[in-house]
Amino acid sequence: MAHPSQTHSSQTLSEFLNLLQNKWTFPVACQKQCDPEACRCLRHIVHVEALRAWWKRTASETTKQTKLQRLLDELGPAEDELGPLDIKLLSGKYSCLTVLSFLFSQKRHRLLGAFHRAGINDSNFETRTQLSDSKLRTELERSPGRNEVDQILESFQKERWAYCPLRLELNMNCPLGTTRLIPPFCHKISLGEGGTASTYLVVVQKDLISDEGLRSAIQETLYKDEIFGQVRCRVYKARHSVYSSPMLTTAQCYRMVLKSYYGRHQSAYELEKKAFSGLKHNGSVPIVGYLGCYTHEYGEGTDAGKAYNLLLEYGDQDLYGYWEDEKNVPPVRAKEITRFWKSLFEVADAIKHIHNLEVQRGKEKPLRYNG
Repeated sequence: MAHPSQTHSSQTLSEFLNLLQNKWTFPVACQKQCDPEACRCLRHIVHVEALRAWWKRTASETTKQTKLQRLLDELGPAEDELGPLDIKLLSGKYSCLTVLSFLFSQKRHRLLGAFHRAGINDSNFETRTQLSDSKLRTELERSPGRNEVDQILESFQKERWAYCPLRLELNMNCPLGTTRLIPPFCHKISLGEGGTASTYLVVVQKDLISDEGLRSAIQETLYKDEIFGQVRCRVYKARHSVYSSPMLTTAQCYRMVLKSYYGRHQSAYELEKKAFSGLKHNGSVPIVGYLGCYTHEYGEGTDAGKAYNLLLEYGDQDLYGYWEDEKNVPPVRAKEITRFWKSLFEVADAIKHIHNLEVQRGKEKPLRYNG
């Protein structure tokens, strides 16, 4: 007779896998703007914060036992093990709770001990070195299922990144290096390419931004995205056969602008980043605000090398676009004329703000520019 852990008959495990597939897994846009026919980007991420919070919830109103504790009791030891999974591996500084969640999705949770002995835990899950790869291979070769080591390693290195989404925060400054952290953009739409940078409209689902500062800064861009709900359904159907009906719900999303520089244009990126650092975010001044930045070691499409990314506030139109809009008819009535000139004077306020900069320099006195 097969053990319950092998047949996945645990009620708590079934509940977890259902939530993972239906509630916590989100589709994302192509990370590198690849050719559609050649794209191999991982097109989904997992809401890890929600996942980890669920494990720590009480299993019912009548018990103090958490979801995680109940699941470990339901699984018990496997036929080739002396005891159940060690709950000590799932808390503290070197917790493996996210690692275990990933292994459950792969139906390989019995390998948690091998991953832990190889030094892989939640604190370093998003990093990869040749040493960690070598240690993991050694531990897996000592575990049951040694003939599947190459397959386990391949799926781990490819699918782990869904559990490492880039956390967006106000004024973030993240050098990602060679990691493959995935930005949680459900849409990434090109707005044009200049001589030094490419700009994109990027959209992020509301649930995936937990930083209150960032939420506040982009609150006015919140909208209901019906297309995203339909795209999400198609992605899930392609990846998971367990769905029997489409999800027709809409999603609340925030808009931002991503400005990306590549390779030899680092100096232009640094100059623009420095300029934004001197422009304090001020809601009363009509200047696009700076939200943060991140860099990574891979380009987009055919571009190779390092990429430098600025996250900026989203604006419906630039000034020229506003003036060219046919719906903006000339003001006629007194109130319309007053409102027109008042809005036009905001351009002067913006220029005044730009020409009076204060750039912080650590503990030294700030640099002040008075134009």
